Amino acid sequence: MKKLISLILVLIMLVSMSAVSLAAGVTYKDVGNAANILVIKKPENAQSQSNKSVYPVSGVANPGCTVTVLTYNSEDGLYYPKQDNEGKVLQTTVGASGLFCFNVQLSSGDNNLAVQAVTEDNTRVQRVFFKINLVSLGWYNSIKSLINGWIK
Repeated sequence: MKKLISLILVLIMLVSMSAVSLAAGVTYKDVGNAANILVIKKPENAQSQSNKSVYPVSGVANPGCTVTVLTYNSEDGLYYPKQDNEGKVLQTTVGASGLFCFNVQLSSGDNNLAVQAVTEDNTRVQRVFFKINLVSLGWYNSIKSLINGWIK
């Protein structure tokens, strides 16, 4: 009987551990438990605009940290790891220089993103949230031609 109870307890623990390790979403207000392991250099502001569909997100993090780009899912209001066009998660382990850079594919309109840094020992997490608005090139070209008309 003791062996059966032990086996059941081991199975329950294994199932609960695998459920915890699944990629869970992150809320906007969940900035983590650290404030000094990650600095975002680009974008420079919490709200930015771009007319290019690929935007470089870069910064500095403590060496050994795992840095991941997260994207907002409007269906459930949570942030999840962003994938590139090939289905790979935009994630890297920071080297000795501390530098990282991702080329993030933007969709039209507002792109709510976050960068997450997790220390090697998984004890400290920091997230920085920001929004990049992909401006329509038609609108951008109209403004550009209007400005060029004034300059002449």
